[in-house]
Amino acid sequence: MKGRPVRSLAIMLGVVMVNFVVLSACGGGGGGVVIAPMGNFTNSDLSGTYAFNYQGSDAAGAPFAAAGQFTANGSGAITGGAIDLNDQLDGFLFTPATILGTSNYKVSPDGETSVTLNLQSGQNVLSLDLQLTLASGDHGLISAFDLNFSGSGAIDKQVANPAIPTSANVAFALSGVDTQFLFQALFGGNIAINASGNILAGSSIGDVVSVGEGILDTGDTSLTGSIAADNNNPGRAIVQISSSSIPDTFTFAVYVVDSTHVKVVEVDTTSFFLMGGEAFLAPGTGNQQLQQGNYSYTFSGQTGKQGTPFGAGGVLTTDGSGNITGGVQDLNNATQLFLAQQMAKTSYTSSASFARLDMTLNNGHAIMEFATYPTSQNMILMTEIDGNNFGSGIGYKQNSTAALHGNYAVNLTGFATNQAGDFVQDAVGQINVSSMTVTGTLMINNLFAKKANDALLTETLSNSTAAAPDASGLGRGNPLSLQAAALGVNGYSTSYFTVDGNRVLLVEMDKVRVSTGQLLAQSE
Repeated sequence: MKGRPVRSLAIMLGVVMVNFVVLSACGGGGGGVVIAPMGNFTNSDLSGTYAFNYQGSDAAGAPFAAAGQFTANGSGAITGGAIDLNDQLDGFLFTPATILGTSNYKVSPDGETSVTLNLQSGQNVLSLDLQLTLASGDHGLISAFDLNFSGSGAIDKQVANPAIPTSANVAFALSGVDTQFLFQALFGGNIAINASGNILAGSSIGDVVSVGEGILDTGDTSLTGSIAADNNNPGRAIVQISSSSIPDTFTFAVYVVDSTHVKVVEVDTTSFFLMGGEAFLAPGTGNQQLQQGNYSYTFSGQTGKQGTPFGAGGVLTTDGSGNITGGVQDLNNATQLFLAQQMAKTSYTSSASFARLDMTLNNGHAIMEFATYPTSQNMILMTEIDGNNFGSGIGYKQNSTAALHGNYAVNLTGFATNQAGDFVQDAVGQINVSSMTVTGTLMINNLFAKKANDALLTETLSNSTAAAPDASGLGRGNPLSLQAAALGVNGYSTSYFTVDGNRVLLVEMDKVRVSTGQLLAQSE
């Protein structure tokens, strides 16, 4: 691969994103007492067809994004599948590649799962190593785990006979980079798809933001295009979207999870964008309101032309009538940490014709404006449109503020900030929380480490703790500390925000990394 400055932005849609700092560990292994894996997962838990997506940087610092599907037989073999892998800046774009039957996986008792995907596209062959942590046989978190790629994402079990979405509205908040300047690029929207697979202009709306290209196209109602099934790969489709305000057509490959959820990766070479994420079934009418109560959220991106990474998480409280009445936010902008900031009262504007909200978040230090798209699953998809910072994120209606307890799959993705530049890092693993003590294992892709044996780390946690939720009553806690002897001072200190009994959102609040992520409660 060609050499270039490490400048890529990891991208988190739908799923929450986190990246890490270049570590100074002396090899993997974690040191200290080795804790036996906790759980009862086996190879049989990964059985059936799964859709997945992940994105990040390759070994030369170029951005990539991928989405696909594979079939696991429950015994350690992957019998086939397809993947779209876009790493066009370093010379290859597979749309799609075949996942060969020589691919395989191995599930550990704690749900940590090693996957090798052997790909073929024409005469080109490639092997990808992924590290998953299963929350159940239906859901899991992903990190690329080899010396070619570092990235994060999610995997979900696909329904039988998956059908592409038609006669429906679909909302999304994709993120990535522009391929000319390698700055943040965002595309959020709600598209109306008719029974014939046409995307209807005048019934669809979107927001396209590109720092490098100088694009701030908000509330664009000229979106049009189509979605067409791939008859050679059931569950895969091609989506094309164009606009009178944007000179190029976006082309995406999508992989269906079910009738409410698809994985997305951009596969064109003409738009000067490289984006990915997820999309969800959404309302098709205007005058939408957030439900009364709390929404937990995270978002991440970069500041202006400087390209400094930032990440934030919090809880916003709404009255169900167009007002944000309070909440809390933690913000890490790589140079300053703003913990437990009280949210000012603001209002949001609901479009009369489209399922789109114009929402402002004010934490007392920064005012951020988002095009916000509600989904049919009580989620909100967020694309920042204020022109000052460039971030995207996701929020969930909160149903629990309980303390952390039990086994969780964990993923973090973001940037390490303790070197001359910002370096992508990704981690995935399993933790157990019991009486505020945290044990478990993290597998860290530290691709840009100066020493080769520091690039792929498996670290056993020690001296790690989880604080109880604070007195706000909003389900926020700080810190959730993930430490290991070999990490030294470069462990993870995060704030957490509960969603329900199954999901917890994370933002790192130290000066080692800017990262975001999530915990998924394990069922085994």
